[in-house]
Amino acid sequence: MSEPRAIVTVDGLSVSFDEREVTHGVSLKLYPGRITALVGESGSGKSVTAMALPRLDPSVASVKGHAFLDEGGDGGDDAGKDAASGHDIDLLADDAPLQRIRGEYIGTVFQEPSTAFNPVFTLGMQVAESLKYHQRNLSAAERKAKVLEQLREVGLQDAERVWSSYPHELSGGQLQRVMIAMAIINRPKVLIADEPTTALDVTTQQAILKLISSLAAELDLAVLLITHDMGVVWQAAQDVYVMHDGVIVEQGSVGEVFRNPKDDYTRMLLAAVPRLHVEESAEPAIATVREPEPGKPDVSGQPEESDDAGERAALGDGRRAASIEGVSVAYRPGKYAVEDISFDLVAGRTRALVGESGAGKTTIAKVISGQLSPTRGRVLIDGEDLARAHGRRKRGILSHMGYVFQDSGSALNPRKSVAWSISEPMSVQGGFSQADRRKRVLELLDQVELPADVADRFPHQLSGGQRQRVGIARALALSPSLLIADEPTSSLDVTVQRRVLDLLHRLQVEEGFACLFITHDLGIVQEVSDVITVLRNGHVVESGATDEVLNHPRAQYTRTLLDASPKIDL
Repeated sequence: MSEPRAIVTVDGLSVSFDEREVTHGVSLKLYPGRITALVGESGSGKSVTAMALPRLDPSVASVKGHAFLDEGGDGGDDAGKDAASGHDIDLLADDAPLQRIRGEYIGTVFQEPSTAFNPVFTLGMQVAESLKYHQRNLSAAERKAKVLEQLREVGLQDAERVWSSYPHELSGGQLQRVMIAMAIINRPKVLIADEPTTALDVTTQQAILKLISSLAAELDLAVLLITHDMGVVWQAAQDVYVMHDGVIVEQGSVGEVFRNPKDDYTRMLLAAVPRLHVEESAEPAIATVREPEPGKPDVSGQPEESDDAGERAALGDGRRAASIEGVSVAYRPGKYAVEDISFDLVAGRTRALVGESGAGKTTIAKVISGQLSPTRGRVLIDGEDLARAHGRRKRGILSHMGYVFQDSGSALNPRKSVAWSISEPMSVQGGFSQADRRKRVLELLDQVELPADVADRFPHQLSGGQRQRVGIARALALSPSLLIADEPTSSLDVTVQRRVLDLLHRLQVEEGFACLFITHDLGIVQEVSDVITVLRNGHVVESGATDEVLNHPRAQYTRTLLDASPKIDL
């Protein structure tokens, strides 16, 4: 059987910035109806390569090579045509028709839709804008009808509401669907999806990947999927190119590359992926399901009792660094973000707080850290009621706590040095001389495996993994008894993620702190946590020892999360 004809053939693509080449002779092919993954660590050149095709690379970039797009005999502009090769358009030619390339030939889905959309225009207006340039014969009413139809095609059934909504009024998953709708509304031949699921929880991620897969099949789209998540590659792609330091080091079908990797770098990427190992033969325990009361949110799948005995055994007899007792938070009267939450955080143990976006995970973390006051219930830190403390006493209680934020880039002051950021808790707490603070900063940098000269650098001079290590160092500045880690690895590639997880584990063994680890990645949960609390719509649906919850889930919702988690079954 002859090989199918590629819709895009990239040959010898090199991109340079200020005469420094960052990608070197990249060659790849994209086929109609297939998803091709381009995978590698941050800085490997994935996005630079992909964005060169629609010519969305920075203006200072210099691009060499060829990228032929097979126009399929549709006719059109002869600009950039290379008759000798039998292909229609060289996307990288100086005279390539850029307006047709962007939108008509290639659609692009960006990594962070909340920043890709203009916040001051409605989403309907922004999606319709593409039609103005590529389907000029449509009236305003016809454009709106086409946009509404496209929004429904990507799973947004309340299309009229989405049409008139602004970006901040939709969830991350909904925004990503709108971005996909905008990318395919002109029926391009190629879809570039640049890390489309990085910031999404597992169920939303699964839904977006299923949507992209179905669109590839139905519209005969060639999809180039940019990702650092090998689980996403296994779940969604048919072909894969592995990129390292601007060079393609391995390529082939997903099954072939994953089962028989030939390059050491590919093997390292696969070894760094957190694997979710669940007993397939295990029968789930039967849970008693509570029917929601009138006016209450649906928390179907909530068991009547959690695995209390298993949880107590997993936590052991260690000191309770924090106790959360019947905590509820209402942002409006009668409208609870979280309700009746109770659990303990024990020295030397990690509790994972798991659930979809909007489940209430970060709200609970803010209550524990004193950023929010509970409407009902109380939080005890080392036995002291946080709500009853004020002023200096409250600062003293909070000094027992460290917080690692999800986005290390925005959590550090860009105008201040790393040393200033790490020493800030000591400055606020008081009692430390300048020499003491400097000494402690250098000790902490050594603990998180960063060189001493990092102290005098600024956040923009560090990589994402280095910034997250600085965040961990700052959280440990006052030797806390409790560490709250809010999605600390969600934006990191797999090898950096592995190093950060190993670092947190080593520091917990050395320092003995209790840890609340907030995540939506069950593969990470299995590796780092002793107990799990599963949240849905602000309620605990299941809680227990990690192995018991993952292998014998009581709640249907927990089983849904497990089913949605990417698994690499070699």
